[in-house]
Amino acid sequence: MNAERLHAIVDVLKKEITETRYPRHLKGLVKGLEGLAEKPADPKSQRQVDAEIQSLRRILSNSVADDFSPIWRREIEAMEIADLVGNALLAQIEAVLDANDDAPDAAAAQMAQIQGVVERFIGAVNGAASSLHFFRIGDEHLNPGDFEVGFMIPRKRVNNGLKSLGEEFVALQQLLGPFSELAGENRPEVNVRAISSSEFQVFLIAGPTIAASVAYALDRLASVYERILHIRLMEKELAKSDIPDTVLDPLSSHIEDLIAVEIEAITEALVDRSTLTDEGRLNELRTELRMELAELAQRIEQGYNVEVRTGELPEGGKDQDDSLEPSARKAAESVLEAQAGIRSLNAAEEPGLSLKQPDDLEGTEEQRAKE
Repeated sequence: MNAERLHAIVDVLKKEITETRYPRHLKGLVKGLEGLAEKPADPKSQRQVDAEIQSLRRILSNSVADDFSPIWRREIEAMEIADLVGNALLAQIEAVLDANDDAPDAAAAQMAQIQGVVERFIGAVNGAASSLHFFRIGDEHLNPGDFEVGFMIPRKRVNNGLKSLGEEFVALQQLLGPFSELAGENRPEVNVRAISSSEFQVFLIAGPTIAASVAYALDRLASVYERILHIRLMEKELAKSDIPDTVLDPLSSHIEDLIAVEIEAITEALVDRSTLTDEGRLNELRTELRMELAELAQRIEQGYNVEVRTGELPEGGKDQDDSLEPSARKAAESVLEAQAGIRSLNAAEEPGLSLKQPDDLEGTEEQRAKE
């Protein structure tokens, strides 16, 4: 992780802690449980427990941390703090209460342990925020109208080799090529916003239309991925029952058909959105886009995280100044709307896509090499 991303994440977490004051509610819950441990029938302590758990449910189930982009989510998991925010923390609290429904003393002791870890976490967040500001380390905050496409490249994909990593960067630029051309931007040099390590990560500046198109494609892939994952689970259960391959093979073929049909639908939708009028060039872009979408899906299968980010939108309205161009606002709204689907696509614990290149894309590796 680079320092700028750490700074951005710390600032967001500190803001949520300050605004929601969920640690205070957790402390109040511990106090209420301790009161019940001393006097099990004490109505005041019971009311405090009920009030604090309701507040924690409301706050933690709406945590901004649960809406982090896939790569930001990976970062807080790597820092081992993902279970101290949002629904993950709420799940721990609920588990303690459920397991000790008739034992408030045990519940109080276990909840106090959780509260102690959260307090240390808050101290670390405040300390980090202060230090990062003191040393004037910037953050990777995106302003309204800014767009970014990010890729997290598994180290095993490039075997830690500099040449392989460089070739992968070139491939990612090629992947965005048809999106850029369909957006009417030809194929300019793709500008890098940031590069990070642990897992190799690269964040590319994107125009509004390109960002919205990539987000749309990822959201559509996420939708078909849900169906594919369901089929995969069915395959596993059937395989346990000694179902013959003659029955299972059609399921695998059906998966390939699903993704091929979806890639075709995404391609046509993006071509229809384009303002290009050269039918010959549009046909060439159809072919290339189908190939690049298949490449994108393959990378996700291989453990890549892909995300599209944009800055928070200013409030628009008749009596409010909105400095964003209507097209940029519309693109930002599209990106933000696609975030839930993109998160689910990147959150898979195991591959769900097994793709073959479409028949009409044979020989496209040579085509890629020429472009």
